[in-house]
Amino acid sequence: MAEKKGIGASFVPPVPADKYQREMTLVLENVFNKIDEVLNFVSRLPSRTVTATYTILDNDAIVLANGTFAVTLPLAKPSENRALVVKNIGSGTVTVTAQSGEFIDGDATYPMAAQYDTVQIISDGTDWHIVSTK
Repeated sequence: MAEKKGIGASFVPPVPADKYQREMTLVLENVFNKIDEVLNFVSRLPSRTVTATYTILDNDAIVLANGTFAVTLPLAKPSENRALVVKNIGSGTVTVTAQSGEFIDGDATYPMAAQYDTVQIISDGTDWHIVSTK
């Protein structure tokens, strides 16, 4: 058996003596593999660097924007409880834009004019709310 890495590294399945034990061994291996996947995702949030108008995708967590353009948030409803970070890494103005009919702390847009401006936002299922800025 190949050496496991991560949380499941210490799990060494016993040599199965019967069908039940073999099935349980497979179930436990699957559980430990899923735990590893979750921990790896949380410890390495997906980031993306963009240089032109961009709409945030389902697998984005952090968007690093370089230029003058809009970064559009996904719909608030399917993104309920989702937190996102958008950071201006260039010298242009990055405008974070909500979907039509949705808001970011009461406004349709949130401009970031200075390099390294950052906004962390979260969806309540109806609108987006600023959690922190820099």
